[in-house]
Amino acid sequence: KAAAGDVAMGGAVYEKYCAFCHHSGSTDPKLGPGLAGVLKAETLPVSGRPATVENIVSTLREPIGTMPAFTKLTEEEIEDLIAFLETI
Repeated sequence: KAAAGDVAMGGAVYEKYCAFCHHSGSTDPKLGPGLAGVLKAETLPVSGRPATVENIVSTLREPIGTMPAFTKLTEEEIEDLIAFLETI
């Protein structure tokens, strides 16, 4: 099922919080792994956990390695971000 969020708003969230470290159009690493196809993959990069919305949200809240936590993102921003991630 598709995320309930707004794809365009999710793109803005991505640009503000994620794009500095992650490519959206490639799996090539930047500071962190490229995220193209992240929700179409079997597993998430770095953690190796299943590529699910729940695991992405968990990674935002309690990341692994050097990624900072994004605990101030609202539920709406997260829904929008997930909607965007489903398109890349």
